[in-house]
Amino acid sequence: MITNQAVNKKSVFLTGADGLLGSNLCHELTERGFHVVAFIEKGKDPITIKNLSNLTLVEGDILDAESLVQPMTGCNYIIHAAANTTVNPARSPIIVKVNLDGTKNLLQVAEKTLPEKIIIVGTANSFTPGTKENPGKEGTPYTAQKYNCDYMDSKYNAHVEAITVYKTKGLPVLTVHPTFMLGPYDSKPSSGSLIVAVYKKKTFVATNGGKNYVHVRDVANAIVNALEIGKIGESYILGNRNMSYLEAFRLVAETVGGSKPILVLPGGFTLTFGKLCDFIQWVSKRHLILNYAMCKISCDDHYYSSQKAVSELGMRQTHIDLAIKESFDWMKANMKI
Repeated sequence: MITNQAVNKKSVFLTGADGLLGSNLCHELTERGFHVVAFIEKGKDPITIKNLSNLTLVEGDILDAESLVQPMTGCNYIIHAAANTTVNPARSPIIVKVNLDGTKNLLQVAEKTLPEKIIIVGTANSFTPGTKENPGKEGTPYTAQKYNCDYMDSKYNAHVEAITVYKTKGLPVLTVHPTFMLGPYDSKPSSGSLIVAVYKKKTFVATNGGKNYVHVRDVANAIVNALEIGKIGESYILGNRNMSYLEAFRLVAETVGGSKPILVLPGGFTLTFGKLCDFIQWVSKRHLILNYAMCKISCDDHYYSSQKAVSELGMRQTHIDLAIKESFDWMKANMKI
């Protein structure tokens, strides 16, 4: 455990504290006067947060409920941002364990520690996506089971678990559902790998789908706002701009340089290629860069509205080109790209 002096009156227990969202949450929370109990995996070097003041680093395992008890005790708030975001392989027991069982562990411990509010971070894919003209909103059914993707399924089931616990046991839970986040402190990198691929001129084609993009700092700001003004039992989609993959890749190239896609692949070709990848992986017993689930997802539009979060949480809507630039600048300064 590494402790930096706490000087504020409110404390937040945060899981996944060294990830892209978690790191931005740590910066946002400490800047706004909260003390953060930052829960990270054992043995990791949290380069994005370890020098922050007003922060306590705690190592543990989200699958070991006992390791949660001591650091959660006495915290005013809980933000659960830890997740296994793997989509390749599409099916894996560890993804379900981390995303669903980990959430169950946290909620069970919260029953004993009695925080003022618990925020569970999900994914916008827990709701039905829409079109650019009529984007998806909160409260719509889950339709992503068609992808046979444990990440999406487990995050949806964790969302259901959180809302069920609120309804049956009265825990002060609300859920937030970010779209595709871009921004600084992406040490893995996660979403930043898209920017790197364009910058290094490795992206010459795009699939015919699209998604919603958002600055990770706006997501962090909205989540911290939700600690005080978010409505218990509610869900909030945290997003910003809907773009096709062609539009998004071109915006990345215009912002940081690199290759603009010159071709949109037909959906049939993309799906056939995905099936071929799965077959090769099955025969060779090794993972390729893509799989059928990823290709199927990339052929669909995943467009969402964040109007509820803008209205109720005061969520900012920073231009996505700034998110791209800040992600790129941070990776260039801190990583070899």
